[in-house]
Amino acid sequence: MQEVIFSRVYKIAMNNLGEHLRELREAAGMSQRELAKHLQIHHSNLGHWERSGNLPGANLLLPLARLLGVTVEELLTGKPSKKPRGAAITGRAQTLFEQLSRLPRSQQQRILATVEDMLAAQKMKEAQAS
Repeated sequence: MQEVIFSRVYKIAMNNLGEHLRELREAAGMSQRELAKHLQIHHSNLGHWERSGNLPGANLLLPLARLLGVTVEELLTGKPSKKPRGAAITGRAQTLFEQLSRLPRSQQQRILATVEDMLAAQKMKEAQAS
């Protein structure tokens, strides 16, 4: 039954899913190993999907899409979702911010102060250049 339901999606996605998946992963700033670790799978599975264009199991589509910062529809078709998305944190940044949120508040504040200082310095540098 799954074959009947998804046969059209498979045919469309098989043509360029592997390349699309690789592009999404790279845009998220993640290696195959990093993404595989978050999905709790072996990195060779990702390599196989990217080379062959085969789809991962249905149980991995939503977690994979979330980690890559796209909808499942966009993951499968390569077409952007019609729903407007905000500036979501994805990929490696998402992972780091999740880890940051588990640190004690005093450490979080020191890290945020450092990031704010770096952003302020960059803003001043850009203002001086223009």
